[in-house]
Amino acid sequence: MLITEITLNKQTQSRTEISQETVAEYAEAMIEGDKFPALTVFFDGIQNYLVDGYHRYFAYKKAGAKDVDVKVMNGTLRDAVLYAVGVNDDHGLRRSNEDKRKAVMTLFNDMEWAEWSDAAIARKCKVSSAFVGRVRKVLDLDVTEKKYINKHGQEKTIKPVGKAPVVAPPQEDEAMKELAHANVELVEELAALKDRLALKVMDIPQEEKHSIEDTMAELRATIKTQEAEIHALKSSRDQLQAKNADMLKQLAYWKKQAEKAAA
Repeated sequence: MLITEITLNKQTQSRTEISQETVAEYAEAMIEGDKFPALTVFFDGIQNYLVDGYHRYFAYKKAGAKDVDVKVMNGTLRDAVLYAVGVNDDHGLRRSNEDKRKAVMTLFNDMEWAEWSDAAIARKCKVSSAFVGRVRKVLDLDVTEKKYINKHGQEKTIKPVGKAPVVAPPQEDEAMKELAHANVELVEELAALKDRLALKVMDIPQEEKHSIEDTMAELRATIKTQEAEIHALKSSRDQLQAKNADMLKQLAYWKKQAEKAAA
């Protein structure tokens, strides 16, 4: 896979920081011909999210590599994030306690995953349950099970886990709308020039002909640039829609939980 086709996302970066010393060491070894394990990416139909191999990725770039070995797994960005919290446990640069804490915090900061037990979070992050418990205690998350009797006389249990993260509603992409509007204006201006040229081609001096032709060429180049920018913005919009889909899944999950509690 071309290295330019790989997408970096801070949510799938399991480290708190990149070790430049390790990157330089890997890059030197790559230049000398050493082989490294394939990078792991999650493909959601649009992006190839890097989930394992950030140090190798930056080392490849430093070494000038264009094409790299990649293991591709299918899944959403959310799937990629969940996978990433457990990488580097048994290979590569050893994880620091801060790296482990970041992995655990990734799950605690999610509405659904935060409801998991310490043991379940520990298994996914590949840390000890005691480590997860210490992080939970520092965050002062309430894990006490609360029992109550519903209107049907049945005993129900609620397990609070702290406040759910606040997700800002997506904003309309005004930049894309402005670019699209500008593109329409340019197309109209180009059409007007074509009409003018068609009507007066026999009556205008040669110098003015050349001037109009130059203007039309400039407009075509500008339109091409605008279309490229619109394409890039549409790609960003598609990523935002994927994130929104994940958020809707979480909202549906919690709605279901609330309905169960009220039953």
